[in-house]
This record gives sequence, C-alpha cells and structure tokens, in this order.
Amino acid sequence: MRTPTPLRGAKATKQSSFPCGYGLLRFARNDAYNVLDMIQHTPEDTVRRATAAFNAGRADEARQLCEEGLIRQPGEPMLGHLLAAVLFSKGEIQSARGHVETSLARRPDNAAAHLLAARIARAVGDFDGALSHLDQAIAIAPQREAFLEKARTLDQASLHDPALRPQARQAWRAILDV
Repeated sequence: MRTPTPLRGAKATKQSSFPCGYGLLRFARNDAYNVLDMIQHTPEDTVRRATAAFNAGRADEARQLCEEGLIRQPGEPMLGHLLAAVLFSKGEIQSARGHVETSLARRPDNAAAHLLAARIARAVGDFDGALSHLDQAIAIAPQREAFLEKARTLDQASLHDPALRPQARQAWRAILDV
C-alpha cells in the first residue's frame, strides 16, 4: 500500500483529495485505501449500483452489493426486492422467495414486488400463491405486464387442472382487447 503524500500545487488530476488535519492528503484512485470506500451509501445508491451491475451482466457483484446493503440496513425493502430478483435470475428460487416475502412484509403496496413474488411462486408450481400476488399487483397498479403474467399463470395452471382452461382463455382474450 502506498503512503499518502501531502498535496502540493494544483496538479491533482486523476486523484482524490480530502481534508486531513491542517492540510490535504492525496491518494491515487487505484490505491487499496480509497477514500470513496469509506462513504456510507444510502439504500437508493446501493440499488442503483446493484442494478447497473446486474444489467451489465455482473449478477454476482449485484448480489454482493445487495447483501452488503442489507447488512447496513436490515430488512430494507428495495434491497430485498432487488436481491430476490438477482437470486431468481440465478435459479436460487427458495432464497429469492424468502427475500421478496420479507420485502413485501415491509412494503405490501409494492406492485413490482408482488409481480416478482408471483413469478417465483409460478416457478415452483404454487399457482394459487402466484394468482394471489397477481391479483394484489393488479389492484395496486393495473398494468399490462401483470395481466400477461396472470394469463401465463392460468395457462400453466390449466395444464394441471383442466377446469382452469376457460379462465386462461378469457385472460388471454382480455389482453387482446386492451
């Protein structure tokens, strides 16, 4: 690790500075000890960084950011929801289900979390649970995506219970009419 050197002159390009005592200390950006690492991030900042990592194909980094954020802010619903989405994308369904349920317990009016919970429930064959979450999501924010998911869920459930086929057909027709 390089020792910080006192800042002299105005040549502080590509370096971070912060006040220390009566002068300034300068650290190169790639030093193991970086001032930015000491800043406590808000849950919103962590969600932004984790979302960017996930969208860039770095799911492991997104997971780590969410887990670290939940250590700092236990039960934070945004982080729990995002972590559930990351885990679900990696096939860790039971862990994802636990995190989305925890998120919904703290923020039950989150339509997007209900939609994710429905997808997770459908993935494990819990069609009643999926439909319940979809009905809640639709009640909170009636959006096309939730109606599509409900039609998919009814369609899949009708493979196990033929009595649901008319409901599935009706759900698909309703989407086409919108």
